[in-house]
Amino acid sequence: MGGIFGGGDSGGSSTTEVKLPKYIEKGGEQQYGIANRLQKQPYVTYPGPRIAPFTADENAAFGNARQNAGQWAGDLNASRSMINFATQPWSQTTAQQYMSPYTGAVTDIAARETQRAYDTDTAKATNAAAVGAGAFGGARHGVVESENLRNKNQAIADIYARGNDAAYQNAMQGYQNDRGALLTGAQQAAGLGQLGQGLNTADTELLLRSGEYQRAMNQRNLDLGYEDFMRQYQDPWTRQQYALQTLGSVPTPTSSSTETSGSAPGGSPLGQIGGLGLAGLGAYSMFSG
Repeated sequence: MGGIFGGGDSGGSSTTEVKLPKYIEKGGEQQYGIANRLQKQPYVTYPGPRIAPFTADENAAFGNARQNAGQWAGDLNASRSMINFATQPWSQTTAQQYMSPYTGAVTDIAARETQRAYDTDTAKATNAAAVGAGAFGGARHGVVESENLRNKNQAIADIYARGNDAAYQNAMQGYQNDRGALLTGAQQAAGLGQLGQGLNTADTELLLRSGEYQRAMNQRNLDLGYEDFMRQYQDPWTRQQYALQTLGSVPTPTSSSTETSGSAPGGSPLGQIGGLGLAGLGAYSMFSG
């Protein structure tokens, strides 16, 4: 046998065995068995829904939007019709539509009264004057009677002209009044359609916001259920990881024994001691990593 720092006899061999405590070995075997069982488990799918469906308020909003889409069209068409009627050009046909049906009857009454006044007053007075002058039936009487007749006819013609003119002016005034009223009504109808559409839109948006809040809450509940499922599903791995960390953090004193047959060439006892330390450190790292 060589000295403590010298080389030994050639042809020898040595074996070093590092022994871990029994509870460390048993714990490692248990965790290996658990890992083996876990990795053989089939994949488990989540049984519940992941996405919250539309709420009743949201579906009501969709229906409200669909039902009221284009509802303004009726008011717009009414407005367009009133505008078309109000902007039609003034014509004799339009005047006839606005002239009073009693215009002729009124002028006829005035003309009849003029005719009666001529027959009862003017003609009699003329004839009486001619008789008193001894000129009844003469040329002078004829001239006077002709002038009176012309005046009577002119008066009746003036009655009809003024009556027709008044009826025409009244018709135009009525047309202008209706035209202004129709244009105002057309503007109001268009505004009413716009207002109705705006109110329907506001109702739809209100329902949508309410439904979105409800669906957001439902979605949070679904997400919480999924998170709980994942925590439960991963719980065995989490516990095993904790066990491995705990096992690796426990100090593991080792014992060693050396068997020597012959002498190892060269070698220093200090190097052999260092090798034993590295081997022990590697075994400790394997179980604590």
